[in-house]
Amino acid sequence: SLKNMRTDYLDLLLIHRPDPLMRFDEIAHTFSVLKQAGKVRRFGVSNFSRHQFECLHQRFPLVTNQVEFSPMHTAPMFDETFDGLQNLGIAPMIWSPLAGGQLFTSKDEKALRIKAVINNIADELKVSFASVVYAWIMHLPSQPLVLTGSGRIEAVADAVHATTFTLSKIQWFSILAAITGHEVA
Repeated sequence: SLKNMRTDYLDLLLIHRPDPLMRFDEIAHTFSVLKQAGKVRRFGVSNFSRHQFECLHQRFPLVTNQVEFSPMHTAPMFDETFDGLQNLGIAPMIWSPLAGGQLFTSKDEKALRIKAVINNIADELKVSFASVVYAWIMHLPSQPLVLTGSGRIEAVADAVHATTFTLSKIQWFSILAAITGHEVA
């Protein structure tokens, strides 16, 4: 694989999904062998629960857990995933921050409610809708790293622009209230 990519090493290797048959000691050993051979510099996981992450991390140092998170999918904010990573000082990587486009296309009542609030904030701040979503995610104390799709340069520009402003707590919680469907402050 490294030859096909014309490189001698990877900066970061992630296990894509947890395997119900995974053995943490075996994975840690394999990571150690790859690191000692100079083939991989850092390791992480994707879609691991807090417990799974911590079990592997105590055997071998991980640098991230890549998880799905968006205004349409907020489970990591409430299932201890983000709390656990914040406690360890490890930033999660966020995949599908725009809910796979659902925030733009869905006619579902929840999506429309969220979209209306985000549009109001975007208009108020004179920024793009996507930038508001990215800023909302990056406001979390676990300091998430937002991954954008690579198909549109505008997505990258929106993510970069989101680093130039901060939502107020009122704006941030108004999005959360739209997500939950009730007041949260």
